[in-house]
Amino acid sequence: MSIRKIISHHYAKYRITPLLMALLLFAYALGFAPQIFINTAVAQEAEFAVDYRRSLMFNIQNNLRGISNILKGELSHQDHLQGLAFQINLNAKQADDAFKANLLTKKSQAKSAIWEDYDNFSLEMQSFIRETDNLVKLAESNDIQAFKAQFGVVGKTCSSCHRKYKNR
Repeated sequence: MSIRKIISHHYAKYRITPLLMALLLFAYALGFAPQIFINTAVAQEAEFAVDYRRSLMFNIQNNLRGISNILKGELSHQDHLQGLAFQINLNAKQADDAFKANLLTKKSQAKSAIWEDYDNFSLEMQSFIRETDNLVKLAESNDIQAFKAQFGVVGKTCSSCHRKYKNR
């Protein structure tokens, strides 16, 4: 593949600026470009993956907060409980998949322990998914007392996992 094709591919895919492209051409002339392209692509992929994981966890946190506020009577939107529970469950399933790649950056709050003991982490995620499945079912049943109890169980699964696998 020609250097022009490599640069245009990386410019389109990774939004490499013209100045960076000029530096890469200079590095290529010195024989360093292939490694620079590889490092740039891997670093950007890691940044995007960590941002995605963080957004999923942030969505879960916000939806949990919404449910908590409704259950405390601070919000009067009980008709939103089912949708909030569904979103938590969906994001939990997406997060389980998003954590499979062992990618860390400075912005990541994930501990490396996730990938050092991925089998246990995966069990924790499956437990969280199972408990949020139950939360969705109880939201659909309109049994508010059972929903409150299950919401407490969901919170405990969050805490259990965060103690082991999240940097504070």
